[in-house]
Amino acid sequence: MTETISLFFYMAVLYYSFLYLKHRAIRHLAIVQGLAILLIGFRMSYLLLVQISAVLLPLLAFTPLLLAAWRNRRSIPAVLLRPLKLVSLHVVASIALMLLLHGAYRQVNGLLCDRAPAYLYATGLHLLAFWAPILVPADASDERLAQIIKEGDKFDIKELTARNDQRFAEGYLVPRWQEEEPDVEDANQIAKETALHALRRDPLGVLNLAVRTFAQYWNVKDIQHYASIDLGHNDIPDEQRTILVEEFHFSTDGRVVGAPPTLLQRWFLLSWPYGWFLLLSPFLGAWTVYLTREKEIALLLLLQLGIILSVTFTFAVAPSLRYLQPASLLALLTIALCLRGGSAGEATEEPVTA
Repeated sequence: MTETISLFFYMAVLYYSFLYLKHRAIRHLAIVQGLAILLIGFRMSYLLLVQISAVLLPLLAFTPLLLAAWRNRRSIPAVLLRPLKLVSLHVVASIALMLLLHGAYRQVNGLLCDRAPAYLYATGLHLLAFWAPILVPADASDERLAQIIKEGDKFDIKELTARNDQRFAEGYLVPRWQEEEPDVEDANQIAKETALHALRRDPLGVLNLAVRTFAQYWNVKDIQHYASIDLGHNDIPDEQRTILVEEFHFSTDGRVVGAPPTLLQRWFLLSWPYGWFLLLSPFLGAWTVYLTREKEIALLLLLQLGIILSVTFTFAVAPSLRYLQPASLLALLTIALCLRGGSAGEATEEPVTA
């Protein structure tokens, strides 16, 4: 699945981010940005993380130098100037690389899809479903969509647990809207405008949806239910079995429903307590920042953990354990850093490479 493939590239992004924090070399920063393009190519949920990290990484890397220069500013007034110039150079270079690569990504995506340059082409439809419970007819930029929202009681528009149905199930919000507006680009654009109107009108409502999604992760029945769904809950139809045989030389009876779970599947279904640990892992991250001498790495892990969990709760429609995979990677690295604690020797000053 894309979550698993993208996790490999996220691990590579973290690896070169650590190298950059250690050596402050622009080549490592460039590699991070290049890998980040592959990362969002497989999983666009990392986009906000990548954009924030373009500024965050240089600031974290030069924080020790800036603090040391600030302490010595009175004895040597000019000592603060060089690290300020360097951090400015690295921030500008990082943002420029990000804009250049992301612009190229959108152009290539547009060429491949024969459409206008863009990251994705259904963002508005997804947002409409994500935030369906807070929508009101006045949010809609099209009267037809306003009428559909007005009739929302017919398809449980206010129900938190119906948001996945709002996106994909027949008779629910997005399929109803696409029937009214068959042009995909227009339907997506109007849906995006409507969702953003709802965000501007009721930002606390969007925050409340995120909090309620977070609360779902603490409901054992909910998390076990969605874990079982992630394992597959429909038998494979004959036409898809034919595709598997002809295109991938893979033969299967297609039976999923009623099939006994494998050892790994049993492990996955029983792993929900670990999900609870991941929800609380930012507290461990904060403690690690206090405990370790490698504070730049600890801060990077903590801030990225906060971003990933925030994005998950804001845009997820169900408490799925697989959405927590990136948080798991960060939590495990945080544990490793915490175990090192203050036992590491004093860090030696690394040369700065512009």
